[in-house]
Amino acid sequence: MTPTSDAGQAGLPARFSRAMRRLALGERPLLLAVSGGLDSTVLLDLAVRWHDEEGARAPTLLVAHVDHGIHPESGEVARRVERLAGAHGLRLVGVRLELGADASETRARQARLAWLREARRRTGAGWILTAHHADDQRETVLMRLLHGSGPAGLAGMSARGREVARPLLGIARAELRAYAEARRLSWWEDPANADSRHFRSWVRTTLLPAAAARAPRGLARLDEAARHAARDRRAWGEALREWPGLSYRQESGVVSLDWTALGGLPLALQGALTGALIREAGAAAGPRAVQRALRTLNGGASGSRADLTADWQLGLSFGRLEVLAPARNADRGVRLVEGAAGEEQWGEWTIRWRAEAAPPEQHRDGRTAWFIPGTLMVRGWRPGDRLAPLRGRGHRLAAQCFQEARITATRRTTWPVVAEPEAGDLAWIPGVCRSEARVPAAGAPALRLEVEPRA
Repeated sequence: MTPTSDAGQAGLPARFSRAMRRLALGERPLLLAVSGGLDSTVLLDLAVRWHDEEGARAPTLLVAHVDHGIHPESGEVARRVERLAGAHGLRLVGVRLELGADASETRARQARLAWLREARRRTGAGWILTAHHADDQRETVLMRLLHGSGPAGLAGMSARGREVARPLLGIARAELRAYAEARRLSWWEDPANADSRHFRSWVRTTLLPAAAARAPRGLARLDEAARHAARDRRAWGEALREWPGLSYRQESGVVSLDWTALGGLPLALQGALTGALIREAGAAAGPRAVQRALRTLNGGASGSRADLTADWQLGLSFGRLEVLAPARNADRGVRLVEGAAGEEQWGEWTIRWRAEAAPPEQHRDGRTAWFIPGTLMVRGWRPGDRLAPLRGRGHRLAAQCFQEARITATRRTTWPVVAEPEAGDLAWIPGVCRSEARVPAAGAPALRLEVEPRA
């Protein structure tokens, strides 16, 4: 742990409050990513002070900690974060990943972010708050420049990105340290932050200081270039929404635009607008990957796909170009619906159930269904799933039901289905098709199940 002094930064809480107002993060709980280091310890302290000042208007705060299992002291750091959360009366959500001492910086970052996103969904939080600050932004821009990023990447991190908000992005590391010392906070110094074997650490400890010494105005100009790139990125986002005929949509977390209208534009515009669409989905892909994917889809039929990165794809569905996110729910996040009443979060969906007499009739495509009481399993759709439609004939593939309901391939990967644990067929695809399985008689005791996308 690092000792503290009495130097101060009295205006930081007010700047944090202004940043939170600009972010407009809504009323759902906020998940604070706290590593135990200087930056996230200050984030926690500022967030608690802001929460106390806001009173009843403020959303609930939760603390999230990821123990990567890399450093020998990581277990003690996790316990310290647990004590810190407890001292503020906050719930802690934590995990130990056991990545091992040889894990790379990139692997640790990817594993951490994946777990934080899953924790956000599991807890019902609206946003993940991270402690990225102005120095982190400068490092990010320079790293992307060295890696050959396109203009959009040189804008750096957004204050509000995919599931992640960064209220400290306009504040320098030195200001955070001064505040921590004034508040007599303590924190853990991760040795990896000064280890130049890690690329970001090398940029931080070697490249940036050398650049500042040789060209004092150079770093300010780097910041200016990032602001220019950010304005350019925002302009393409606005063009995506305003361009005649593109018909930009965002439905159930899936972004899309009209494929025919896009195809009528010059290739350079196609690439720029598709890049903006990909960013709206929370992904990133370079100009070459975008153009390669568009060439692959040219002349393709509905259902065609093209790779962007190892996980993300572009796809065609019912005349629209979609950004296909990595499948999250198909083989995990299983929930068993048991008991007289309850509620669960499953991905981006809320599942509620209670005991209730069955109605005279059920709708085949409703978001509420009644079942003969017993255990039901909520899981992700899998290719090959079948069901016997209510008041229908024979069995049908779930994929056919999705297609008739115009549920795109992307949305299917995150769509819950209901099954009996021991049965092969589905009992229900909420909002798409109710099956003949476990249908109770009118007025009989039943389990009422409601499945709705979270607002």
